[in-house]
Amino acid sequence: FDTYVELELDNGTFLTSNDDYNGLNSQIGPYRLPATGTFVIVVSSYYGDASGTYTLSLQEVLTIPIAYGDSIDGSLSVGGADLYEFEASEGDVFMIQAESEQFDAVLRWLDESSVLVFEFDEGDGAQIGPLMMSSDGAYTVQVSAYDTTEEGDYSISIEQVEIDPVLDGVIEYGESQTEYLIGGTQSHWTFDGTAGDSIVVSLTSEDFDTYLTLEDPDGFQLVSNDDFD
Repeated sequence: FDTYVELELDNGTFLTSNDDYNGLNSQIGPYRLPATGTFVIVVSSYYGDASGTYTLSLQEVLTIPIAYGDSIDGSLSVGGADLYEFEASEGDVFMIQAESEQFDAVLRWLDESSVLVFEFDEGDGAQIGPLMMSSDGAYTVQVSAYDTTEEGDYSISIEQVEIDPVLDGVIEYGESQTEYLIGGTQSHWTFDGTAGDSIVVSLTSEDFDTYLTLEDPDGFQLVSNDDFD
């Protein structure tokens, strides 16, 4: 049957759930427990009226420390996932890569509650970044296989990238500027214009899907576009 699993505190407070990790099978985690104590796993069917035999398993997933400049070799079993944690400071720009010749690697960016923020999958390997950190802290990424029936060896590496992006710039009529946008940031460009001027603003990139907004001097959004061509 189509399984459904929930995780609760022993007082009944709902924490998280899953019903479609792999087809009819469910999986919670890797999930970081928010407290110390007794937890309750609730097993049911997605539609609530199914009957049948099921198998429930529970295992602890260790978090592996990784730091800028590290490259670590790992191995995944069927349905497995590894967690890596690293320290970053506000303003750091970094890039993480995971590669495998035996399975399609997936990198998942998890928040402090182990909730998925981003997922990255690029064929045989996956890459996060370059990204700029907005605050100090410990951050977690998960390595797994896109096809949960696959297994094998992989490598993961993290490096700090030296990029000085333009976050606030000035542009004038007739000019064209080429800069680098870091994931998680926005660039704001200002120009002087006169009421009645007709303008065309173009934004192109071969690396990402661009998004452009135009604001008035008070910061009010006038127009936006993300799919001109």
